[in-house]
Amino acid sequence: MTYMAPEIKEGRTYDGKKSDMFSIGVILFVIVQGIFPFKEATKDECYYSLIKEGLYDDYWIKTRSPSVSDDFEDLIFKMLSYDVTKRPTIDEVRDHPWMNQPYDPKIVK
Repeated sequence: MTYMAPEIKEGRTYDGKKSDMFSIGVILFVIVQGIFPFKEATKDECYYSLIKEGLYDDYWIKTRSPSVSDDFEDLIFKMLSYDVTKRPTIDEVRDHPWMNQPYDPKIVK
């Protein structure tokens, strides 16, 4: 399994910051969900293709993931976007509502 950004896997010219944001999105997903979001970021991979096509409800159903907040879904799918122009900057991640919600120790297992 490799978790490189799709533009790297496809041999396209890439922006290192945008590719790193993709990798940070994979890491964030693993931290929150406890599983990897897909096997590799290719358009033919079952789970990543759902993300690429914006079929987020189907993605959550197929991965049997527990429910996540709308804010987390918004942030993670932006970070994992196939379209590099839709990936957030580090400032946009820092300012995102999911990153600024109050910490609730009752939900930490």
